[in-house]
Amino acid sequence: MTAAKLGAGSTDYYESTVAEGARIPGADMTDYYGEAGDAAARVFVVGRAGGDRAQMESYLGVGDGQVLDGLMVGAWFNEPIAPSGASLGRAYSERSVYGYDVTTAAPKSVSMLWGLSDDAVVHEQIVAAHEAAIRSALGYLSEHAGYTRVHNPVTGQKDLVRTLGLSGVTYQHRTSRAGDPHLHTHVLIHNRQVRADGGGVGSLDGQSLLHELKAGGSIYQAALRAELSQRLGVSWKDVDPTTGQADLKQVSREHIEAWSQRHNQISAWTDEHLSGADAGVSAAQLAQAQKATREHKETGASDEQLRAQWRSDVRAQGLDVSAWMAGARADAPVVLPSAEAVLEQLSQVRSTFTRADAVEVAAALMPPTMPAQQVRAAVEELAGQVVGEALILSVDPDKQHGERLAHEREGSVRYASTETIEREQLMLRSAQERVAGLAVDEAVLAASGGVLERLSADQRQAVTTMARSDARVTPFVAPAGSGKTFSLASLQQLYAAQGREVVGLAPTGKAADVMTGEGVVTSASTVAAMRARIEAGRHGWSPRTVVFVDEAGMVGTPDLARIIEAGREAGAKIVLTGDPAQLDPVKAAAGGFSLLADTCADTAQLSQVRRQVDADERAAGLALREGSVSEVNMAADWYAHADRLRLGNDAAMLEAAYRAWSRDRDGGLEARLITQKLEVADALNVRAQAERLPQLLETARQDAHRQGLSPRESDAFVKAQVRTVPTSRGQQARIGDDLITRKNTARLRASDEHGHDAGAVRNGQTWRVQATRDDGSVVVTRPGEDGIVSAFLPGEYVRESTHLGYAVSVHAAQGMTADRVHAVLDASTADRGALYVAMTRGRHRNTAYLTESRVGDQAHEHGAHASTVKPWHATSGEARRAFVAIASRDTRDRAAHTVLAEARSEYAAHVAARAAHVKANPPAELVRAQARAERRALEKAQYDASRIESPEDIAAAFDAEWDAYDTERSEPPQHERFQTALASLKRMNAEQRRGASTAGSGIAPKPSSNEEALERIRRRVEERRTGKPAPGRATNTQPRYDRFDSPTYRDNGPSIDR
Repeated sequence: MTAAKLGAGSTDYYESTVAEGARIPGADMTDYYGEAGDAAARVFVVGRAGGDRAQMESYLGVGDGQVLDGLMVGAWFNEPIAPSGASLGRAYSERSVYGYDVTTAAPKSVSMLWGLSDDAVVHEQIVAAHEAAIRSALGYLSEHAGYTRVHNPVTGQKDLVRTLGLSGVTYQHRTSRAGDPHLHTHVLIHNRQVRADGGGVGSLDGQSLLHELKAGGSIYQAALRAELSQRLGVSWKDVDPTTGQADLKQVSREHIEAWSQRHNQISAWTDEHLSGADAGVSAAQLAQAQKATREHKETGASDEQLRAQWRSDVRAQGLDVSAWMAGARADAPVVLPSAEAVLEQLSQVRSTFTRADAVEVAAALMPPTMPAQQVRAAVEELAGQVVGEALILSVDPDKQHGERLAHEREGSVRYASTETIEREQLMLRSAQERVAGLAVDEAVLAASGGVLERLSADQRQAVTTMARSDARVTPFVAPAGSGKTFSLASLQQLYAAQGREVVGLAPTGKAADVMTGEGVVTSASTVAAMRARIEAGRHGWSPRTVVFVDEAGMVGTPDLARIIEAGREAGAKIVLTGDPAQLDPVKAAAGGFSLLADTCADTAQLSQVRRQVDADERAAGLALREGSVSEVNMAADWYAHADRLRLGNDAAMLEAAYRAWSRDRDGGLEARLITQKLEVADALNVRAQAERLPQLLETARQDAHRQGLSPRESDAFVKAQVRTVPTSRGQQARIGDDLITRKNTARLRASDEHGHDAGAVRNGQTWRVQATRDDGSVVVTRPGEDGIVSAFLPGEYVRESTHLGYAVSVHAAQGMTADRVHAVLDASTADRGALYVAMTRGRHRNTAYLTESRVGDQAHEHGAHASTVKPWHATSGEARRAFVAIASRDTRDRAAHTVLAEARSEYAAHVAARAAHVKANPPAELVRAQARAERRALEKAQYDASRIESPEDIAAAFDAEWDAYDTERSEPPQHERFQTALASLKRMNAEQRRGASTAGSGIAPKPSSNEEALERIRRRVEERRTGKPAPGRATNTQPRYDRFDSPTYRDNGPSIDR
């Protein structure tokens, strides 16, 4: 599932794709696809509990599954006026969020089965399974993301209030923009939802929705697998833990890739700049370019026309689609995963997690053979068991069982496994162990003046602190570009002077090579390789060993803990270096380095940045790293004023970034393109390669002419110069291309200009192709420490473990330095860590190109009016706002102990804030606010009761309404008013009750009654303060949460949302 915010007129795009025949009220979904076009809007109304859906339908004036006219959809989402004619609140402003497009897509193999099968039953069953799975996901989102926020006058906070559920419309589409089978549904969730407390409508809390979105998508995928296994007997491949998605077992990866042609604005931008006449352009590139210019017939085709087109496609030749539905055992036992299995998997990839994280893993582990209708319930139950067995990371005595404050979202409650807590505790104990022999002798320090004199003041302080530390582990925190490597090289000299051996570890082979090349260590290896040697007992460490772990923030906590423990067992010293503000490791629990840096007494730190030439840019980078509101705004102001921020769609930002990079490179500067997404890097790489081709051809022809070659010889020479060899990611490489190696291979060795060994080929190294061969092998070179080094890469390695390297991912860029950097980041998903890394690589200039999608931009959006995507650019002010949003988004994993420390601080701040609030607001004012809430609850109960036909149901209605309100109360002063109202209504018939409600028959509390109740409350507050209860009045011995006149309430305010 993905989500995009809807703005003014967003529904116009979806309506433009609708087939005219699909607008017939009452038409069945199967009727839609006999027409040329996509399905019309269908209403969805999903309630949280029994009866909620009916209330929502009554309020909105539409029923679940109803086909809705485009004009009504537009009025509902844009005005906003419900189909019933009821107003849904004040009109939207220009920047309002009108709703959310939650797009749910079937796995590609399922879309292929739907599109290529000639069996109508199969088509119907796949669509039915898709719709049923979406309902399961919407049920989950209604329960866990169905909230609006309402100001609480008592606490000053915005409390979360339940909605009755979720409502909106769906548009089901069948193809991608490239015209391939792509069954997906746009679920347009309206921003205004009906409140469960009778308060009318409220704006949907977007943060709650986005937090639960991936979990909802996992529910969809698990339910879809079960639905299709049950309906068609298909079997499945393993679930991808990253996406929660699995493909049909009998569909090969090659066939899936063949039917996954991307034709979004990224590929369209690339195709626009490829020349089909160039001999060196690959067949795949030509096919994409042809597709970019052909007529988009799929937007006006019926299902049968589309299927005929797909089945005649060359890619469908030889496919036995009917075999894709074989292989599943009907009698296969249903074995549900255990909570322990889910918890173990979670703790490997997250140090702390939320309930939604547990839902994702639980859904991925659900067997597809289980009854489809039970999937969501089983996942919810399992997730509940997981969080029940985990440890809740809170110190609030009222939040020890998963409760939360009324203003806190579900995602605010975090958990950790016992294994994680124990691992962190062991790591902390080992790290803080002190051994006298671990420090450098003072005599050595006294004699090392030359080593320390070359350092700056902060570097000298840091090196001295580390050298004098006798702790088992010493963290060294160094912001990007602060001179970390230079400082470590000096520290190494101090340890070497004492006869200690300094070895290095790094997350990547490339970083390990830098450590040895810069003289930081005598030898280095990757963390993964050393972990294997540790487990085999072959690490070779001793009390004379010092281990430098570089980029420690990118080392997973399990690996870090094991390295520290091995160092303790061997008596070795461990120095951890890095920057916690940069990127986390991929798919590994993190936060260990940050925890140690915050807790170890001897942590050394650099404070001055040296990489950027401009002092103001250095300050802006540090402010971005700091991440506070004021610092982020200061950084945004500088970057915006210095013209370093751009915002637009993919097509616009790729063009701007590429052009700027190309100008820099042509001007002789060392410029780098950095991207957040691999597909963006692919597009930039192919474009860069294509634009080099004319110059390469001209150079080859001139060389042939200088050599005096005959026309035939010249033609052969030119073809050899522009010959391509296949690489990974569907790319081609030729002479002069930048190529990145992606696998550490000890058997592939580089050599220097004198033929001496220059080390192994490493993951992450960037090379220049010097020669290509017919067997796919290449000769490559790169700058080394002492000149140019070269290597021969065989064809198999090139095909599987290399790709073009003009543009690199932000993870690959960490540790990189260039003259100028152009970074393309997604404004909706990038976080501060990625932004900080990208904006601190360049010495002279760093520019961010932030991409944002609007309706119609995406690959699955192919309106009849939008066969191409036009670039658009936002204003500088909008670019600044996008920068602030990214810089304020911190998604880094944190150690469980770190979360607990933050919880302690938050709890103390909460208690202090509540005490200050009560002090600033006299109890009488708080009581008045409570009395107003009381009146609203009574009036709502009266309204509900007046619409009940059966008198015996009236008491139940009152009890239910009062119970909902009474969770925050102990002895309601106006409860007798409910009894009076109840007795009065029971004496009336249904018509009289409705009339009494309409006329306002005096059932609601009168002002005098309120004043009397208020006076009683004032007396009780005074009694509680003096400790002297009123004579003859019974004392309540059953304290309730947030009793408004209790000491807990006076100190803390309302606390529990049950």
